[in-house]
Amino acid sequence: MSSGGKQQDDDIIVGKVVHLHPFHYLHILNMTTNVTRLEEGPKRVICLAHERVILGPEPMIVVPPMFYCVIENPVMREGDSDDGSNNNNNNNGDHDDANRLSRKVLLGKGGQARLKHGDMEIRREGEPFSLYPGERLVGKVQRVQVVRPDTALRLRATRDFILTPNTLNYNHFYFSDRSKTTSSSSINNNNNNNDNNNASKDRVDAISSSSSSSPSGASRRIATGEEWTFRGPGVYHPLVTVEVVEVIKGIIVGPYEALYLRALCDCVDVTDTPRKTGEEWLMRREGFYLPEVHEKLVTKVEGLELDLNRAIHLRAKRTFTDIYGRQRKAGAEWLVDSSMAQIHIPEVEEEFIRTVHPLNLSSGEYVVIVNAWADNEGEAAEGPTMGATKIVEGPISLFLKPHEKILNGERETVYILPAEEALYVRSLEEHLDTTVPERPVRRRAGDKWTVCGPLRYIPSTKVQVLRKARATLAIE
Repeated sequence: MSSGGKQQDDDIIVGKVVHLHPFHYLHILNMTTNVTRLEEGPKRVICLAHERVILGPEPMIVVPPMFYCVIENPVMREGDSDDGSNNNNNNNGDHDDANRLSRKVLLGKGGQARLKHGDMEIRREGEPFSLYPGERLVGKVQRVQVVRPDTALRLRATRDFILTPNTLNYNHFYFSDRSKTTSSSSINNNNNNNDNNNASKDRVDAISSSSSSSPSGASRRIATGEEWTFRGPGVYHPLVTVEVVEVIKGIIVGPYEALYLRALCDCVDVTDTPRKTGEEWLMRREGFYLPEVHEKLVTKVEGLELDLNRAIHLRAKRTFTDIYGRQRKAGAEWLVDSSMAQIHIPEVEEEFIRTVHPLNLSSGEYVVIVNAWADNEGEAAEGPTMGATKIVEGPISLFLKPHEKILNGERETVYILPAEEALYVRSLEEHLDTTVPERPVRRRAGDKWTVCGPLRYIPSTKVQVLRKARATLAIE
């Protein structure tokens, strides 16, 4: 639409007579009163000496089905108040666009149409309409947004308004019932429940079902900045009081997958678990999932496969109880292997360190493990005993637990002593020598003795092997 200065065709404006075709309009300025009036066709308009055409003829604006347009500085009509308290109907998108446009326009001094300066109005499909002096079409006539079944729109209120059952999109709005304040409470005082943990997400039409006899009971006061979602499938009809923040796409959660979520505010998740602002958790439910308005998707977590040749080393970010029912203290480290699960999905409290491969010992081999964990499972959850040692003899396949390491980094060979060989050994500290189980001997630090064959001997960590000797045949 042009803004003025348009050259008129001779067959439309002849002298001071304007021939208006059907569905056209023009603006005429009274240069005596400085009042501009609207004229709509089909008609013949005669301009007086003190009048001048300042706009038009222009074609009326046509909004087809599934389209809309935005009007800046809309005119005031019967039923609208000066303070704007009764002007929310059209801003909320009530189903009365046609009725509202048919209402009488309020005129000011001198017959000038009164405007809602600085305001906006959305007009939808209906009869062609004209722009009153001062009204302006923002942009072009646009197609409404179609929301797919697997998506949603995150919406935010740009001003305070009242949401009623007559509002467009009403049945597609989903709110998060968190701590109830004046910003998200119902107008009806019966809905002023301040319990943070009693309610999860509610659909707006669920509120109306509890008070179907009184539509006002389902109304909801929306505060500036409040957010909610519009869930597809459906057609989203824009509202002046609402802006679209983003499009939320649904996610398919497969087997052994989870969603890493973070709470943007105090809320209750889909499992009816209360969440605090900033809290993080995993959503493990398989299938399609559409994040709520109070949730932020951090990432999608895939499970780690575990088998006889693979385990994972984890560290606790904070104290918690894991999925296997064991309490883990902040900073604790542990292994998860195939004896616990075939696939492990790391919790938000767990930090993945590395993948661990097994240590395989054949018959005749052994290792000395330093910083050994206790063999008792209950104690193992507490961590290693720093400085403690443990001998592990093959054949065996095992995973070294966190902080465990092999002494000198080498595998040792078991001593196989025939009858003619022996070992000279020395005690490093006092201990009970059980080389011959039937005759245990108490050894003191510094004691030396001989271990004679035939024998299969693995030195204790408290014994040092000095040398190996072989018997010689003495001939007299």
